[in-house]
Amino acid sequence: MACACPIVTTCVEVIPEMPNIENGRIHGVCVDPKDVDGLRGTIQKMLDNREYILDCGRYARKRVNELNSMSKVWNQSEIIWLSL
Repeated sequence: MACACPIVTTCVEVIPEMPNIENGRIHGVCVDPKDVDGLRGTIQKMLDNREYILDCGRYARKRVNELNSMSKVWNQSEIIWLSL
């Protein structure tokens, strides 16, 4: 995501949270586990639609930078350290 690459992942546990599949802008695509046809279709959709892939990548980079900037991670770490 930091390299502006869209995410193709499976919908298990908390994995869909990072590409933020359910909340607005698309940062990637989530397919059901063991859904080979869904995975194939998703990859083909991305290969066939350059604009879609670029949009996903741009949104992915923006999201990862917002969630994982040095100041954000540092503040979260400081909160944890102070709580100990």
